[in-house]
Amino acid sequence: MLFKALKKIVTAMLIAALHAPLLVYALMLYERLRPGQSVSELPWASIAVLMLFFALPYAVLAVSRTHWNPPRARLNEPTGS
Repeated sequence: MLFKALKKIVTAMLIAALHAPLLVYALMLYERLRPGQSVSELPWASIAVLMLFFALPYAVLAVSRTHWNPPRARLNEPTGS
């Protein structure tokens, strides 16, 4: 029981840590935007890096085979119970 709770806490901390680069980079881009400027007006390299940081947490979780999505959140999949 304690192991499962600890594993959930570590997984939540991993997910939060993997989102940190996205948050920091998005804040850096936000500071550079002029008032009224659209995100689509950013240079293509900035948008590519932003998309990379957005996909990073999910790619790492998929490669590490970490079960982060509870069965009740998956649509049309058997839950095994």
